[in-house]
Amino acid sequence: MKQQLVRWGMSPLPRWIGRRLAGSFLPIFMLHRCTDDSGRPDPRQIQAFRDCLSYFRQQGYQAISLQQLFESMDAGEPLPERTAVFTVDDGFHDQAEILGPLFAGFDIPLTYFVITDFLEGKLLSWDDHLLYVLEHTNLESIPVTLPNGQDFVIDLSPPKPHRPVREALKSADQNRIYDWLDHLYDAARVERPEDIPDTYRPMNWQQARALIEQGHAIAPHTRSHRILSQLSDEEARQEILGSWEDLQRKLPGCSPVFAYPTGRNTDFTPRDRKIVEDSPLLGAVSTEPNPVQPGDDRYALPRFGMPTNLVDFMQYLDYIEVLKGKLRSLIN
Repeated sequence: MKQQLVRWGMSPLPRWIGRRLAGSFLPIFMLHRCTDDSGRPDPRQIQAFRDCLSYFRQQGYQAISLQQLFESMDAGEPLPERTAVFTVDDGFHDQAEILGPLFAGFDIPLTYFVITDFLEGKLLSWDDHLLYVLEHTNLESIPVTLPNGQDFVIDLSPPKPHRPVREALKSADQNRIYDWLDHLYDAARVERPEDIPDTYRPMNWQQARALIEQGHAIAPHTRSHRILSQLSDEEARQEILGSWEDLQRKLPGCSPVFAYPTGRNTDFTPRDRKIVEDSPLLGAVSTEPNPVQPGDDRYALPRFGMPTNLVDFMQYLDYIEVLKGKLRSLIN
């Protein structure tokens, strides 16, 4: 039923009416990895992205970089119609090796938000350490003490056992989260790897430069992917500004835009927004799932997760999701 309704809504007359009711808007899409649980390329997901991009081009939509969007805002221009922005978070090797050429083949620029200490090979992000532990433990449950002193039992029986403990860790003190990981490994009876496991391998700086040459952009996503709202003032400043400084040293032509780690409204604060605003960075994005509309805060623009089916992509790309939001606000 949903598929039929969306496809009907994208036929000429409903689309013409819907766009006028929706007003001005622009979707920003966010991608992560394109691999399966074993770290191998996921053919079904990759084909789904290819189908969405083919539709995007066949229907005459345009793609711009996030930096171009902020520059058009600075120029006082309205949001461009039938246009979208595509972004990628973290900086894994598959994102460079697969997504870069895929999107370049459709002449669509990606803005890559990279964790700079990850690209340096200094760390694997704390949330990926968590995934690694849960994939390799032989226990059915893991009792841990969270950084805030709370006792917590990780139950490995649900389909996605990392979600409850990840949410708990996101709201706990993250100043020493990487030291706390030793406790997690011990509790799970898993040996902590000395090097970043191949499944979680980052892109390297040469690949990042090649992405820029392909027409993509590389931008900061902090140094260590810690949750900014759970850091001290100085740690938060170093995460945001330090990652931008790292990129400037490594990548001439990097893009002055920023993405908050995990990106919910509770994951960053007005303090963090002000750090970005007072820096050379042009703006920032969150992960709140909405289209960009006139008057939105340029230091916390929303993003949709990139759908892996065409119907959902059509819905987020055009007016349908905007009208749904307007209806929800009227009802509430």
